[in-house]
Amino acid sequence: MNEFLELEEQVLRMIKTVYDPEIPVNIYELGLIYRIDLPGDGVCNFDMTLTAQSWLASDLIVEDVKL
Repeated sequence: MNEFLELEEQVLRMIKTVYDPEIPVNIYELGLIYRIDLPGDGVCNFDMTLTAQSWLASDLIVEDVKL
């Protein structure tokens, strides 16, 4: 498997560990991740949404994704 596919698989595996605290489903399976860009410089860029922008736990989910 080439390095890009391995990195993509690792990123997806990590994203699937971030759960919506109110729903026992990860944010990837909920469809909250729209795009994952791996430009090759060790940074991953995401387009994502939240279940509600004013939701108190939204900051926690964003921080979990950043890690």
